[in-house]
Amino acid sequence: MGVFALWVLLPLARRSADDLAGLMVLSAQTWAELPPQTRAAFEIELRNKHDLALRADAPSATRDKWHRPTFTCWKMR
Repeated sequence: MGVFALWVLLPLARRSADDLAGLMVLSAQTWAELPPQTRAAFEIELRNKHDLALRADAPSATRDKWHRPTFTCWKMR
């Protein structure tokens, strides 16, 4: 299992994180370049298709609790 995680899951997770980061950056850049009257429709599209929400306000000062990743299919019975 360790070899599988090292050679398959970790690169896959890194690629997924890179893809999500790229989508987030591109979405923010696109939103900034859109005319104000079309931004709402773009936000709805992002929410519906990618489950992303753009916010103009800063995140809250409180820090979310970190949750370690779990692999439920790997749990020992």
